[in-house]
Amino acid sequence: MKFSFQIEKTELGVVVKPLYSSDQEQLSKLKQNTNYVGSIKQDRNNKFTRKAFALVGLGYDNQEEYNNFEAYRYILTIEAGFYKEYNISMGKLQIADSWSEEETDQIKMEEIFNGILRVLVNKLESAPAIIKEQLEHYM
Repeated sequence: MKFSFQIEKTELGVVVKPLYSSDQEQLSKLKQNTNYVGSIKQDRNNKFTRKAFALVGLGYDNQEEYNNFEAYRYILTIEAGFYKEYNISMGKLQIADSWSEEETDQIKMEEIFNGILRVLVNKLESAPAIIKEQLEHYM
């Protein structure tokens, strides 16, 4: 049995709300006095995710080393300290952590954003005043 739901903690307790009508049907099939196991993550704020992409875009537009936005985003994510490292025959391989909603909740997305912001502030330290002003918009 699989369905989507939202859990909200209120003053009165915990409320479980199905996301779709088909989920309501599945929820009604749950048996009383039976334990169910699942995992919960905080819903991501899509506006914040767009803000993170805009921040990377600001850095990308003000550099000349990389000509691929996705590669630049991966590099910034690694430089911010969010990666997995593997030992391979040629040395170490670093793979940037995913930004996908399935793998990165809101809390981790905020940590990645703040890490990238620190990296960009250092990289663009000698940038023109207008870029510094734009960076301050994200702080």
